[in-house]
Amino acid sequence: MFGPLYGFGPDTVRLSPAPVHHAAPLRFGGVVHACGGTVVMLRHFDAEQALSAIERHRVTHT
Repeated sequence: MFGPLYGFGPDTVRLSPAPVHHAAPLRFGGVVHACGGTVVMLRHFDAEQALSAIERHRVTHT
């Protein structure tokens, strides 16, 4: 249900800059993965690391 709602699919590359012990980042990462997409994870939020990851991995969602 969430996949189509948020436009997640096999070409999705989602950046998760939040810890996955929180419910929302864990759920969204699982949905992207279940839809065949890729999840790029940061250990914690850092603006420079986030921008670098967006460019390097061609992030489509965050």
